[in-house]
Amino acid sequence: MNNQRYASNQQNNYQRNGNNRYQQYNRTQARKDQLERELHWLERDLLSIDAQIDTLGEKGKLLEDAKNTHMQSIPWAIAQVALSTLGVRYLPPVARSWYFKYQQYLRAEEALKQHAVNLYYKREALASQIEHIEIMIDMLQFEP
Repeated sequence: MNNQRYASNQQNNYQRNGNNRYQQYNRTQARKDQLERELHWLERDLLSIDAQIDTLGEKGKLLEDAKNTHMQSIPWAIAQVALSTLGVRYLPPVARSWYFKYQQYLRAEEALKQHAVNLYYKREALASQIEHIEIMIDMLQFEP
């Protein structure tokens, strides 16, 4: 009788251990699947930020070209200012419009730089999250 109970208890223990291992495997697999989905979304966001960075670079180049073109027109504006400032207490319209346009270029350049800094930090944060998730996925391979 005792041998039968012992065998029955031992069989129940094997079944429980088997079920526990199966449940543990399912939990580990579910966690891994969740992390892989999150990794996929983060990588997609990273690609989006990379595209924004590329676009920002193109905008910066166009702005730089426009600013350089504007700066090449300065001699004419300065010559007009020099000629017209004799006895005039304000900038002539040509010089004022040149100066205001120049200020617009400077503000746009500063806004692009600020946007570039923000994108850089977003990209670094995403890259860090991706690396963390990849490490967690690798660690799940070693769980029992």
